[in-house]
Amino acid sequence: MLRVLAIVLFLANVLTFGWTQGWLGGLAGGDSDREPRRMSAQINAGTITVVNAVALARMQSQTVCLEAGPYSPAELVQIDTLARSALPEGSWSQLTRERPGNWMIYLGKFPNHDALQRKADELKRLNVAFEEIRTPADLVPGLVLARYGRVDEAQEALRRLVDRKVRSARVVQLSAPSISHHLRIPKADAILQANALSLRDQLLGKPFAACDK
Repeated sequence: MLRVLAIVLFLANVLTFGWTQGWLGGLAGGDSDREPRRMSAQINAGTITVVNAVALARMQSQTVCLEAGPYSPAELVQIDTLARSALPEGSWSQLTRERPGNWMIYLGKFPNHDALQRKADELKRLNVAFEEIRTPADLVPGLVLARYGRVDEAQEALRRLVDRKVRSARVVQLSAPSISHHLRIPKADAILQANALSLRDQLLGKPFAACDK
């Protein structure tokens, strides 16, 4: 009888130990809260959830400046209609850029490099600064005496050079003044960036990109 009792007590101890270690959780279908491994997993899961929430909030708080264009005045009418229907009110604006023209005081085009060199030597004797032009190709070989953003400034400078005995120089326009129109989203968060990207095929081949500072 004592032997049977000892065996029963031994088995009871084994079962108790197994229960505390979670070995019998699957058989019992009981509370898995006692299982150390499951508790650890739950703690880690909570930690991952918090990290993801922080990362998401940080991502949403980061903004970038986006800009589409340039557009002509006629194109801008179409783009404005698109923006009003597809983008949140107050999130975007129109931007107009004015670029000045470019004029230079030019000597040339010379028939060959020897002729250019003779004129360069003459300018050195007159103490007039110059440089050899590289572009555009139809003005090579030639010399540039100065560049200006306004035609009247270039013409006034040419008159002063004539007074200094510089001959054959003239004012040449390299580029005309221009006005371009753009659509700008100054502070695009992750959601607005995705929205802007979805409009790519409707922006007349001029999709949103990082702003031109």
